[in-house]
Amino acid sequence: MGNLLCQSLCPEQVDGKKLASLQTIDQTNKTSENIYSSRNNNSHYTKGRKDQVLEQPVQILTKTKRDKKSYEDQASQTICIKNINELEQQINDKDYLLLIGPTGVGKSKLFNQMKLEQINSQFRNRSKSLDDIKNSDINNETKIFKEGILGNQYIIVDTPSLQLQDDIDTRELIIKHFQDYISSRKYISSFAIVLNFEQTYLMKAKALQVVKYFRKFIKIISIIIVNMELSENEEEDQQHLINSFKFLQYNQIIFIKKQMNQQQILEQIKKINFIKTKIDFEDTIFEMIKIQDLKPIMDSTQQ
Repeated sequence: MGNLLCQSLCPEQVDGKKLASLQTIDQTNKTSENIYSSRNNNSHYTKGRKDQVLEQPVQILTKTKRDKKSYEDQASQTICIKNINELEQQINDKDYLLLIGPTGVGKSKLFNQMKLEQINSQFRNRSKSLDDIKNSDINNETKIFKEGILGNQYIIVDTPSLQLQDDIDTRELIIKHFQDYISSRKYISSFAIVLNFEQTYLMKAKALQVVKYFRKFIKIISIIIVNMELSENEEEDQQHLINSFKFLQYNQIIFIKKQMNQQQILEQIKKINFIKTKIDFEDTIFEMIKIQDLKPIMDSTQQ
């Protein structure tokens, strides 16, 4: 066996003949079958020994640089995909908190105030803004879903303003926007209605605009009151608001001041009872219409 391997790898004579075929293997990149045929006349190679000896050296000799690079690229891609999947799983395991509310309540300001660690976009399917979907005069507050990591455990999401009382086209696009984003997430742990500190009746009205669309998920709905530094008696006003919003049966209510830093906001966020929830839009305004549900309507219009 040792002699045969040496004969396969070295340009020496076998039975007085040079193994020319072995010298040109890398140039011609012949298959193992061709090499097998070129050696068929060497009398000391028995059939059984050919099968046993030739296969391994031929595979080594015919491995070109291109094959090697292709193999390395494939291995690199496999590792990359594995790393992406692992990071995606880590992100899915975090608690998602969606900041929701009508225009002008301070969602984006709160999001920016947290100074969140950004999530690499290659691991996320970003939603497009309504302006990208529809070329019309949609309020600039309507924008993409922005995500950031807070405290290594929470994914904070700034959402488009809920302008569901606007024209039907805008409303339908906002609904589609929420459908696409939430359905692409494994779980949502909290919806947080953001309200700017002002007169109580105005805050209640804005909260009700949102709650009526998310009533099904009331167990994971919390309220975040921002700009509490405007209060003349902070402790008294906080207790008043806690009592005033009890009718909503909210999960938690927290208060944020403009001068709070990231760590102080994080301590408030931790007060929320996060519950990983698979969101089902059935019986809500966000319910996705199924084709079979449209068939009776389409049939009736054709009659």
